[in-house]
Amino acid sequence: MEKKSKKNFFKDIKGEYKRIIWPSKEELRKQTKTVIITSAILGGVIVSYDMFFSLLMDLLAKYV
Repeated sequence: MEKKSKKNFFKDIKGEYKRIIWPSKEELRKQTKTVIITSAILGGVIVSYDMFFSLLMDLLAKYV
């Protein structure tokens, strides 16, 4: 990579960085809360399925 190309590369990065639209604090809080709630619900569903199938496998092992 030649020197001029490196200079343009970093100049382009700086230009792209200026185009980033950062979320407001309120928007960030809302999105964070949504992620935490969704993760908790999904985790609960996975735990429920795991417990159900473990119980099912125990019952099958007991009677087979």
